[in-house]
Amino acid sequence: MLRPSSDDDATLRPTYRRSSPTGGPGRNREAVVVDHDVEDVQLLVVGGGKAGKSLAMDRARAGWPVVMVERDKIGGTCINVACIPTKALVGSARTLLVARNAARMGVELDGTAAISLEALRRHKESVVGGMVSAHEKMFAESGMDFILGTAASSAPAPSRSGPATAVSGGSAAATS
Repeated sequence: MLRPSSDDDATLRPTYRRSSPTGGPGRNREAVVVDHDVEDVQLLVVGGGKAGKSLAMDRARAGWPVVMVERDKIGGTCINVACIPTKALVGSARTLLVARNAARMGVELDGTAAISLEALRRHKESVVGGMVSAHEKMFAESGMDFILGTAASSAPAPSRSGPATAVSGGSAAATS
């Protein structure tokens, strides 16, 4: 449960169960739940997409106590199922097109250029896995706490504005 630590203080105090991801990069991860004591945070970011992860890492590097909660995969949708996998597949398709047109540029190849679906899948998973690993490292280096789990709003946002901000829009509970 996330709540202001007092009526006069906008610092947010989450009670949550920390999740530690297991499994290899780019894989669906099973969360290991560990009970964790209440602590003060100045920023709770719900969702590990581009804006959320950038904000969380920036504020953590600035010394803020930060917790980021991601429901599904480290790096969010873009890295795991949208932008990055699509770019990897498009890159492979472009390479195939260049190979098939190599003779026009005076390059002779033995045989016909073709796609191996298994090799294409391995390439895409390797690219995604590398991005996930890089994000795991960046998250740890920034000093923020990362929770692989879900967050839900349970109360209205604190009425006082200031340095303490809940990106989720209010109180939240994080579980896995």
